[in-house]
Amino acid sequence: MLIDLRTDFVSTPTEEMIDAMTRAARQPPSFGLRDDPIVAELEALAAQALGKETLIIKSPEAKVPSDFIRTEYIEFDESFSDNFTSYLEATLEQAEHYEIVADQLDRNPILAIDYLRRAFLISGEKRLRSKAQALVKRAGLESRASNSVELLAASF
Repeated sequence: MLIDLRTDFVSTPTEEMIDAMTRAARQPPSFGLRDDPIVAELEALAAQALGKETLIIKSPEAKVPSDFIRTEYIEFDESFSDNFTSYLEATLEQAEHYEIVADQLDRNPILAIDYLRRAFLISGEKRLRSKAQALVKRAGLESRASNSVELLAASF
């Protein structure tokens, strides 16, 4: 029995193979989860809440353009796991900070609501929504039009 291991190089592709290659060539590159619109939206909201445009995980050799001012960089090297864990912990601390700032902004309910929204986007803690709604009531804003800036901001 003869086994030819060169078949990928010497055989002719079938119609199905040509069809699959043609379809693949017309599709944009896939990045897995990032193709999911919900995941992409959550990434964008989290980045916005942190005041960052994006988080880039890069190899140690990769050069980063200097115009990425509001971007966090984490190198994918032997200390990646520790660095990423540290980044996540700092992010949760940022959420706590935003909540503290919101608590100190009694005279500016719109700004306080914005900080609560940022904290919520980072932490996902539902109590922050309730806190924003209570702030709306305490400031007497619930009678405003449903499309007012205050009520729209508090509807996160």
